[in-house]
Amino acid sequence: PSDGPGMMPSKKRNGGYGYFSMGFQSLNVQVLNDRMNAAGFPSVGSFGVSTGGGGIAVVNRFVFGGEGWTMNGGDVTSNGYTSTFTSGGGVGQIGYMFGTKKMSVYPLIGFGGVATSVNIRPDGGSVPFDSVLAKPGHGVEISGSSAVATFSLNSEFRLGRAPLYVFGWQAGWIQGLGKTTWNAQETTLTNGPDLRLQGWYVRIKIGAGIY
Repeated sequence: PSDGPGMMPSKKRNGGYGYFSMGFQSLNVQVLNDRMNAAGFPSVGSFGVSTGGGGIAVVNRFVFGGEGWTMNGGDVTSNGYTSTFTSGGGVGQIGYMFGTKKMSVYPLIGFGGVATSVNIRPDGGSVPFDSVLAKPGHGVEISGSSAVATFSLNSEFRLGRAPLYVFGWQAGWIQGLGKTTWNAQETTLTNGPDLRLQGWYVRIKIGAGIY
């Protein structure tokens, strides 16, 4: 039987696939940059390349999945220091699929966690090995973690049979659900910036599976 006209879910679908994703992500980190600038350090980059991967299972058009990602905001140099911001996380997802065997559109909502890292170090130059042992502290890495939710719209085309090759894209929003817990060298930091990560992302997806 046919799938019916348009994108209506006229036939139950089952299957699944794994995928690799790559694109761009932008995060609002202004509260973090305010604290960085007040201390005389450069702001961290809030836009960068995002890569990841995941997988979904489709059961009667209900979608169950999970994905992980990383984002690198690049280096920012100012006042003799360089800062680097990275972020990565993972979520479990649920949604519902519309479309045909060859093309589908489906929204996903996900819940999980995200980790962030801020590396601050003197800009360039070289330092004698013994001077670092005598006086540690030439650089510092601060990490944070929090819970997040994601909301995304996904679209994909499928080619072949078994295995089935998948090409698609996703556009979504990440929203922090709580305050970030900060740490540095296994020490908990108090009175840290109230960073609740939020921002958009766009990625292309390439994968394979059965459907």
